[in-house]
Amino acid sequence: MKNITIVGTGHVGLVTGVTLAEIGHQVVCYDINENDIALMKAGISPFYEPELADLLKKNLNKGQLFFTSDPKLALVDAEIS
Repeated sequence: MKNITIVGTGHVGLVTGVTLAEIGHQVVCYDINENDIALMKAGISPFYEPELADLLKKNLNKGQLFFTSDPKLALVDAEIS
């Protein structure tokens, strides 16, 4: 398991982050859009992608996936970004 930070939570970044969490990595997703970060922390995807919402919630609940708008928190433990 790696500590991975994804910079940007658009269509590519969020899907990548959720997928990496699903296969067992510890993932922090960072974005400057605090409204989207708040949604994702609540388990809500800001856009539709099949099965994304379920995987997002699952990995939040497992403690594999985190969201932040603070770059210092996002990168402090990152092995890969």
